[in-house]
Amino acid sequence: MVNSPDAKSISLEVIEYWKARSKQTPYPVLQARYADLALDIGCIWNHEHPDKAKITLPRELSQCAIDGYICTVEGCLSTENYQTWTFLNRAIDLALLVKDTQRVEKIKHIALAYTRNQPKSWWELNSLVWEKKRFNFKRARA
Repeated sequence: MVNSPDAKSISLEVIEYWKARSKQTPYPVLQARYADLALDIGCIWNHEHPDKAKITLPRELSQCAIDGYICTVEGCLSTENYQTWTFLNRAIDLALLVKDTQRVEKIKHIALAYTRNQPKSWWELNSLVWEKKRFNFKRARA
């Protein structure tokens, strides 16, 4: 597998720019993507540069990405069903990772509402629940 550019070659300055940009952009899709890039590539950078000061990847950066994905789905800014479920999957992964129960609950309700409006996507909800054992979906129905 070849990645271009190689994640290991991304500079500290670029990652810091992504972190800052995630807070500056008014567009939820870009907010989510910048924050998510900073998280993913920042982890790789920290791993590849053990001799240098670590890039701080605060919980708020994950929450920024989650909120961007949520706003994108709630605002109907994702035009494809697949894209919507990709955003919901990533948001729940991040929310579970940082143990943000408030955002987990919000994503549950968004996923249920989206499935009600898009009945042919019930299998996506089923996959989400099946893959994420910690999701504990029963609580969202109450």
